[in-house]
Amino acid sequence: MKFSLIVPVFNTEPAYFHECMDSILNQDYEGEYEVILIDDGSTTDIGRICDWYQQKDPRIMVIHQENRGVSEARNEGIRRAGGEWLYFIDPDDWIEINALSSAAAILWKYSPDILYVAYQEDLPNTSTPYGYGGAGFQTLDIMDKERIGLGLLDHSYNSLPCCFGSVCTQFFRVEFLKKNHLRFLPQLRRMQDTMFNLYFLDATPSLGVMDQVVYHYRKNPQSICNRFNPAIQEYILEFNKVLYQYIQGKSEDWARAFEFKAARNYCEILRLYYLNPSWNADRKQKKAQWEQLIRHTAYARYLGKDSYKRILKKSRGYAAILFLTYNIPSFFLLGCFWKAYKRIR
Repeated sequence: MKFSLIVPVFNTEPAYFHECMDSILNQDYEGEYEVILIDDGSTTDIGRICDWYQQKDPRIMVIHQENRGVSEARNEGIRRAGGEWLYFIDPDDWIEINALSSAAAILWKYSPDILYVAYQEDLPNTSTPYGYGGAGFQTLDIMDKERIGLGLLDHSYNSLPCCFGSVCTQFFRVEFLKKNHLRFLPQLRRMQDTMFNLYFLDATPSLGVMDQVVYHYRKNPQSICNRFNPAIQEYILEFNKVLYQYIQGKSEDWARAFEFKAARNYCEILRLYYLNPSWNADRKQKKAQWEQLIRHTAYARYLGKDSYKRILKKSRGYAAILFLTYNIPSFFLLGCFWKAYKRIR
């Protein structure tokens, strides 16, 4: 059984990248595996470090490309994959030494198209594992697939305790991906994994979970995903548009799950842009742009005066933010609540 490990790389911190590569190259798996490093137009020395690894180990292939984003980097990895099973790893995270051998034992025995694995969030002083609440291997049925899909948008729908959102917690049968032409959407710069997950859930006939920590996610409050980002509104509006198109014709549950996801994404726009302390624009300018967002973009269709009522049981914080946005609306009060909300979270 051969694995293809896909690692997209862009200006990664070298110390983190070395830790990632050490965990990959020191696997106790006795079978065959390849490592495909996709350097997505890095402007630091990380591309040269990738080449050094390729010279050091024949299992490593390095692809240098112009910067096209993580979706296209992963897609290139899928195209190049020569193994039977594919696994994505982010370059600042790492995997357990027995990741491949443990997965191989399950894949040989049960042969699902997709195998979910448990993961662990790691901060400098604490770690939190996330599993599936069972032992060993579980097969997921069609109802589980529906709940997982809805749970990607609204966690209250998912009966299993682990998060299914990241592709780094899944082993994929390469033949299945290629047969169904499954790829990441290149126009998405945020939440690419969510749409990829939804598309393969529609296509896959067999899913399974292995309740064993395989992946370590380095949770960094200072990462690019947590910094002031003037482009975040554009990124999220594009994601919302794709997701809204996806749910058309589906049940009312999908409409309600979408509403929750849209609310959550709206809060992300506030966090990283409108109410971020790093934005130095005056309040009048911020207020004018915020009013444009809620009144003259797709958010005027996605959310409204009654949204807070449906969100309330799931998140009082989100409900309050929606009430201040669509029922008053007041940018000043929204900012005051946001500061208080951040302190009590």
